[in-house]
Amino acid sequence: VAGSRSRIALRRLAGWTSSSSPLPDVLRLYLDIDGVFHNSAFGTESVKICRDGKPLGWFSNWFEWTPLLAEALEPFPVEIYVLSTWRYHWEEADSQDLRDFLGPLGPKYIRCIPRHIVGEPRCRLAELDMAEDGYTGPFLFLDDEEAGYEDTSNLVKLDSKFGVSDPLKLKELVSRIQEKLGLAP
Repeated sequence: VAGSRSRIALRRLAGWTSSSSPLPDVLRLYLDIDGVFHNSAFGTESVKICRDGKPLGWFSNWFEWTPLLAEALEPFPVEIYVLSTWRYHWEEADSQDLRDFLGPLGPKYIRCIPRHIVGEPRCRLAELDMAEDGYTGPFLFLDDEEAGYEDTSNLVKLDSKFGVSDPLKLKELVSRIQEKLGLAP
C-alpha cells in the first residue's frame, strides 16, 4: 500500500492524471554515489564531521551535482535505490540521514540495497532486490563503473570525474528514462 501511494504521488508530480494517457510504470533507478553525485575522488576522503560513524553534514564537494540530477528526474515517476558501498555506512535501509544527504532527491529515495548482501555484482544485487519485491517494471543503473554489470544495456555509464554534471550524460539518462517508460521525447 505504501509503495502504491508513493507511485501515485510520483505520477502526480510528473504531471500524469487519471484523464491523461495511460500511466507509465514507475522506473527504478539503481545508482552509485561516488562518481555520480560528486567526483569519485571525494568518496575516498575521510568524513570529518561525524556522530556514531555517520556524517552529519556536507564535506568538501560531496553531493555537489545533486540539484542537476534532481532537475533531470523531476518530471518522471522514478524511485531511487542506492546501489553503492555507501550502503555499508547506514544502519537502516531507509535511513533518514541518507535521505537528507540526497537533498531534493530525498522524496524519490526508497532505500539502499540491503547491506547484508555482499560479494555479488551490482546487477545481481538489483536482480535480488527486484525479485524480493516481485518488481517486473523498468529499471536503469546510473554508475561510473561498468564492473559488476554483465549486461550494460540498462546502464548509463558516467565519467567518475564529472558524474551527472556532464550535460550529455544527463540528456542520455533522460532519453533512456523516456524510452523505458514509453514516453515520447
